[in-house]
Amino acid sequence: MKKIGITGNIGSGKSQVTSYLLSRGYKVLDADALVAQIYNNPEFISKMIKVFGESIISIDDSQSLDKKIISSIVFNNHEKLKLLNETIGPYIKNKMDETMEKYQKTEDIVFLDIPLLYEKKMQHDLDAVILVYCEDNERYKRAAIRDKKTQEEIKRVDSFQMNQSEKLEMADYIADNSTEISNLNRQIEEILNKIKIDKR
Repeated sequence: MKKIGITGNIGSGKSQVTSYLLSRGYKVLDADALVAQIYNNPEFISKMIKVFGESIISIDDSQSLDKKIISSIVFNNHEKLKLLNETIGPYIKNKMDETMEKYQKTEDIVFLDIPLLYEKKMQHDLDAVILVYCEDNERYKRAAIRDKKTQEEIKRVDSFQMNQSEKLEMADYIADNSTEISNLNRQIEEILNKIKIDKR
């Protein structure tokens, strides 16, 4: 079974790629969905409180974490973001390994949607990586509309991710999402064909 990572900076259009792959019948493991599950894990909650303090506890529910507060902490401090990644990293890997084991006997290819794949150095466990690319200003515009934020706020979040130019050099396949969706889907079909014949 081939494990193929999908990544890209904020607003690049990863969800469009994963939606297309799902429509084609492929299995896609969503790292963000796993994170949502992990945030409800009592053991993880306890570790997060030890690392970041009790200020991250939700005022509405003393048994849960306030994601907005955590975001405001880590996206203003690179060291805090590193701490978060180090804390949650093992939980994400365990969840992914569990799911991969289920797919091992039934799937030839499984895709893993991991926004911070390179930042967390998770590419080494994969057979290949698809980078979803989009020109910066277009990404900022799309993400601002989607997240109901200003483009300046989106740029600040993006500054905490690895630069796209570095990822372009590291990725095995590039899907350019700067134009219409039909062009993106055509590229994904071409990449699928290459993945199937690649001997890696």
